[in-house]
Order: sequence, then structure tokens, then C-alpha cells
Amino acid sequence: MFLSSALLALALQTPAPAAASVTLADLVPHGTIAFVQVPSLDRAAQFAQRMLETFQPGGGPPMSGAVLLAMTGLRCDSTAIDATRPIGVCVVLGEQSGGQPMPTVLIPVKDADAFLKSVEQPGAPWKGTAKGGYVSLGLGLAPEIPGVPAAIANGMPAGEVAARLDLGRLIEQYRDQIDEGLNQVESLGSSLPPSAAGVNPAPMMGAYADLLRDFIDSAETLDLAVQLEGDDFELGMKLTNGEGSPFADFGSKEKTGVRAMASKLVPGAGLEMVFGADMPKLLKRFQPMFDVMPAMYPEPMRGMLGPVFQHIGEFYGLLGSAQAISFDFSPAGMRYTAYLDCKDPAKLVELYRTMMKSFPGFEIRELPAREFEGFAIAGFHFDMDLEAMSKSLGQQPLPPEASEQMQTLMKSMFGSEGMSFQVASRDGVTAIVMGGDDEFLHGALARMSSKAEPAPFVAHALREVGDLSPCFVMHYDLGRMLGGMKTVMAAALPGGADQIPDLALSVGAYGGVDGRTWRGALSLSMKELAALAHMRKSPGSSTPTPR
Repeated sequence: MFLSSALLALALQTPAPAAASVTLADLVPHGTIAFVQVPSLDRAAQFAQRMLETFQPGGGPPMSGAVLLAMTGLRCDSTAIDATRPIGVCVVLGEQSGGQPMPTVLIPVKDADAFLKSVEQPGAPWKGTAKGGYVSLGLGLAPEIPGVPAAIANGMPAGEVAARLDLGRLIEQYRDQIDEGLNQVESLGSSLPPSAAGVNPAPMMGAYADLLRDFIDSAETLDLAVQLEGDDFELGMKLTNGEGSPFADFGSKEKTGVRAMASKLVPGAGLEMVFGADMPKLLKRFQPMFDVMPAMYPEPMRGMLGPVFQHIGEFYGLLGSAQAISFDFSPAGMRYTAYLDCKDPAKLVELYRTMMKSFPGFEIRELPAREFEGFAIAGFHFDMDLEAMSKSLGQQPLPPEASEQMQTLMKSMFGSEGMSFQVASRDGVTAIVMGGDDEFLHGALARMSSKAEPAPFVAHALREVGDLSPCFVMHYDLGRMLGGMKTVMAAALPGGADQIPDLALSVGAYGGVDGRTWRGALSLSMKELAALAHMRKSPGSSTPTPR
């Protein structure tokens, strides 16, 4: 008796479990095909203020939640809104064919009655339903609160704004129109006349249409998210494919050497890129496109490209699982380095030589084998004869003055004696060095054993996708590349470089395949974008100095 009384007293003193808090997923209507989430109205206002200050300094009123709501056209009592909790926007598509998408807005509130009273004025289009500190607003009719959380709103990516599209449902709803569009693409390809160079797009259009059909048959959901950290603006993407779909097995579980290769990138080069993949598997995926490519070209070019496509599988099989590529311009021309985990460097050099010799107008001059700083160097020089190339393709030769200018420009980019192609290997790493002198070669060979930390963006991207296969990381400094081209053109064609603008703009991108999920991101500088948007031609502007 004493024990039962004590247990009863304890139970009466123990607080009842709190009711489960309502989340956006609990309110998302059935049939939602697109869902957008913002962390809070305060955060949205801060983000909008940052955009305004960057792209339109001094323009417009200071941003606040009330100002943002006014800009959307939603008339409501903003003081009744909880500006610290997430907001959702849903696009709802009915089951019937040809149905029109309709919006539903999910707003956190401090006083649901006051908020609904301010919204549901006579003649106002919005009608709402309240639940758990939220109001669900729909056009014309108050939305029905679902009985279970919506999968489309679960596990949303972090960001200033995040969105998820139900691609599978969209494709199913509009499949007839999509198929009709793809059929038109194929028909258009077969009806287009060959280009001025005799290129027939029909075979490739069919291959592209087949690739798009595989995408359509695979896609399930697409996530997008905007991240803002300091001055860096990053748009993230995650595409999930259906189980058993054509793209479900696109990736590979094999590890690549991409992390080790990233340390060999040339710091500050105009283009820095690392790529990792199971090359035989990746080649097999794109083999149908390689098979039809030669048929696009007229007979002279088809014969020229034959050796390239004949050896394409063998070539990619030699590249290994990881490559690091750097490309740049210097006042003396183009500079390129690539590092591979190639198993047969001599065979790779021979394949490059064979493929280049197949192109009319390419002149190959062998380099004597030599030893340089303890490395065995093999390779050749190559140059382009534009007149010979045009003649072999049946094109009209350029006027003498234009031909001379083009030859001068080619020598500025390739070098007066052509471009060198040199290869060296050590400890499983093969370096391909194109252009430059022995000093440039020295730096390239020194990087073969480098274990340096990559640049911050590359390091960040590798943390995201470096363990995936295939994966890539690319940083492209457009301003530097244009500045380098301008320097080369100015030396070769006085006045010809004036049309190349001076600007500062870098683009970062990365991506990888993780099972059925493809993910990646595009990164930009907001300040550089703003400067580009307001760029005016200035006689005193400076050109980036290429290294």
C-alpha cells in the first residue's frame, strides 16, 4: 500500500511530456512539388540588406521583415509574425492532368487570430488555417493541414534560402509534353543543314536526346541552397536519382587519388582543376556519344578524327584515377601542366603523338631524349600551320594580311619554335608539361613530390566531394585569363587586344557522385559580381599581370 501511494505521488509531481512542436514538414500540403524554406524573416531581411548594400549601395530603404513582406504584396500585420522561426513556401500541383500549380505560404506567428484577421480582409485572396504557432495561407481556400509530415520538407539543406523540387512528380505530370519536346529535338537535328564547315549535327542530337531521356527516367528530387559566408556566395545542388534508374550506378565505389594530386596544382594559375574517376567505367557511360561523333564531320575531318576516336578508350585508360591540371598565359605564351597517376607514360606519349599527327596542319618535331635534374624527359614540339589546315578541310584561305596576323598570334601563344610537350615520371606520378623554358620545367618537376596544402577553395571543395568518384574541383580566374590573353595579343596584334575587358572575376565549382546522389556547388565573389555589374570602360584600368 505504501509503495503504490508513493508511486502515485511521484507520478503526480512529474511534469507531463511536452507536446511535439510543429515543424514546416507537418504543414506542407499533399501534392507539393516544390518547397522553399527560409531560416527566418529576420535572416531573410539581413540577406536582402547584404545584397542591397553590395549591388546597390545607398539605394532603397533599409531592409526589414515588414519591408520584405510589403515587397511580396502580402498585406498583413507584421507584428503578429514570429520573425525568428522558419518560413516555407509550397507549390502545390493537383493530381489531375493539366492542373495549375498553386502557392501555399507557411508563416510562424505569435498571435494567429490577429494575423488571420489582418490577412483575411474582404476581397483579399488569401485564406488561412492555424496550427501550432503557424498559419498556412492559400489562394482562395484555406489549405488542408496534412495528417503526416511531408517527405519533401524533411532534411532540407542549410542556407539563406533552400529549395527542393519533386522532379519525379513533375516529369510524371508533364511526361507527354517532355517526350514531344525530345522528339522535336531529334527531328530538328536531322532537318538542319550542315554548317559552313560541313558539320552535320544530327548524329549528336540523337545521342544528346538519349542522354536527356536517361536523366528524365532517373531524376527524383533536386535540392538547391544559397550559402553566404563573408564575401563568398555559393549555390549548392543535390540531385537524387531513382533506385534502379539509368543513372543510379553512374558513380563508383573505387577510391581515387584526387586528394594527393591537388597538392600539385600551380598556385594562382588562371585555371586550376583536379578530377578523379574510375576512367574505364566513365568511358563506358559516354561511349555511345564517342561512337557517333565522327559521323558529324565531313569526310576530310572524319579521316582526321578517326585515329583520335580509334584510340580514345586506350587513351583514357592510361590517365589513371586522378589528374591535376593547371593552365595559364604568360607574356611568352601558354603554359600547361598536368599530373596523372599514369601506369605507362611512354605509351601515353606515343598516343598523344599519334593523335596529333592525325590532324592536318599539325607539325610534329621530335625532342631528343634527355636527363634533366635527375628526370628522364621525353616528348616533342608541335606547331600549327593554319593554311595547311584550312586547305585540308576544303576552306577558302584567309587573305594574306589576316593570315599573317593569325600566324603571328599563334607564334605568340605557342612560341616561335612551336610548343614543347615534355613528359617525366617518378614514384607513380607522371607530369605533362606544355610550353615554357627549363625554368618552368624545373618548377613543374619540383611539384611532382609536393604535399603542399591546396588553395582554400580547393581544400573546401575536397572536403565536400574528395572521397567521391567521379568528382572534380575547378577554380577559373576569368579576369586573369583575359588579362593574359590581352598581354599575348597586344604583343602579336597591336590594337587587337583593346576589345578584351579588364575585370576581376573568379568562378569556383565542384561536384561528385555519391551513390544515387549527384552533388556540387558553384562559388562566386559578391564583390566581384557587383563590380562586374557596374563595370564601365576606364582608360586607366589595369590588366592582371600573368605569371
